[in-house]
Amino acid sequence: MKTLGDQAASLSAYREAIRLRPEFGEVYWSMANLKIFKFEDVEVEAMEHQLANAELKEDTEVHFRFALGKAYEDRKDYDKAWEYYH
Repeated sequence: MKTLGDQAASLSAYREAIRLRPEFGEVYWSMANLKIFKFEDVEVEAMEHQLANAELKEDTEVHFRFALGKAYEDRKDYDKAWEYYH
């Protein structure tokens, strides 16, 4: 859907995927990668909650960190964004 340019359908599908599997960090990364999308507070909180899980696989952690970095960058909180990117 994203590659077809249907951003709204993409977001709807991503949010459904999060509802079904909130621990699936790649979905959040995909949302962040839309570029025009900005995370809502509740989504940022959900990602931070998932990231606090010590049992995350490394690739899942990377996805959450990128998405959170993008979320804080969009909010112009560059110090917080850097914490997640670094």
